Amino acid sequence: MQEFVPLRVTFRFSAPVAAESDYPIHLDDLLAAAAVRENERMLFDGEADDDPDYNPWDATPQMSGLLGVAEGADDWCWQASRLVFTPMSDRFLVSAIRRCDPEHYRLAMERTVTVGGEDLPLVKTRKTAINTRSGQQRGYQFFWSLQWMEKAEAWCVGDPDAIADLLRGLPAIGKIRRNGFGTIADVSVEPCAEAADRWRLRVLPDGIEGMAAAVYERARHNPRPPYWRKTTMKPLREPVTW
Repeated sequence: MQEFVPLRVTFRFSAPVAAESDYPIHLDDLLAAAAVRENERMLFDGEADDDPDYNPWDATPQMSGLLGVAEGADDWCWQASRLVFTPMSDRFLVSAIRRCDPEHYRLAMERTVTVGGEDLPLVKTRKTAINTRSGQQRGYQFFWSLQWMEKAEAWCVGDPDAIADLLRGLPAIGKIRRNGFGTIADVSVEPCAEAADRWRLRVLPDGIEGMAAAVYERARHNPRPPYWRKTTMKPLREPVTW
């Protein structure tokens, strides 16, 4: 297996990015998402393992061949930093309208949930139409916060060829990707001596040394993907300045 080396990964975009979030975007999270997409493709094309225990949602086997691992006192993380965005414009708002989806509402009316041994409808109503102007099904206006980015950078210790190959299948970064925002125009993976320290710019379990120039605070996070799963969050160290 190829020896892991310190790397800098640079993303450039062809559309504004919706990067505002309660949680930082980590490079290992993007790699895990790309690995799951590849697993799904292989499963669909019949290229996946016939093992009945094969789980297309588990990216750990691929990740172990991509990134180094850092061991803490009672947990571990991948040697991959969070993304650091370089803006090239101020933030601006884009108006959107959220409407009730009649098809999803109909399907919810047909579904049941078992309560006390009795099957009850998930949505109980005698209405035959959806009122989009008032009530629970009304439409409403909201705003997305977007920003043009010159680039986003992350640092890691890993296999440059394997990381570059997997990231080529990643279409976009950030929220509302389905609407074309955060579209990736180019990805570069190159050796970077500073990455031996800068990969630590991420949430870290206790017992793992932080980045030299960063200040960390306690916060509830997951030490590795999926970072959004609130049921497994624990107190970790998050960089707040660097």
